[in-house]
Amino acid sequence: MNPVISIQIQDVMGHIENFNNLKALEKFLDHEKTFWTTKTSGLREHSYFMRNNTLNEVYQRLGILYSNIEKADEAAFNQHLSALKSPYLSNFQAY
Repeated sequence: MNPVISIQIQDVMGHIENFNNLKALEKFLDHEKTFWTTKTSGLREHSYFMRNNTLNEVYQRLGILYSNIEKADEAAFNQHLSALKSPYLSNFQAY
C-alpha cells in the first residue's frame, strides 16, 4: 500500500521537494542518508552536514508507519504521519 500524502521539505539552501506518496519520501530519505554519510565521512561535525542521526530516525519512523499501515485506520495513519512531519520533516530547513 502506498497512500497519497502531501509533504513538502525545504532545505537550508531553499530547495523544496514535494512528496505525494510514502514510497517517494522513502526513496528520497534513503538517498539522502547514503549521500551525506559518504560526503561527511571523516569531517569535523557541523550542524548543517552531520544530521545523519536525524535522517536515520525519520527513516526508521517511516518504517514503523509502513509496518502499521494495514492495521491503521485513516485517523491513526494521519496521526502517525503528523508525528513524522513534526518535528523531523518540518525542521528539515535547519540542516
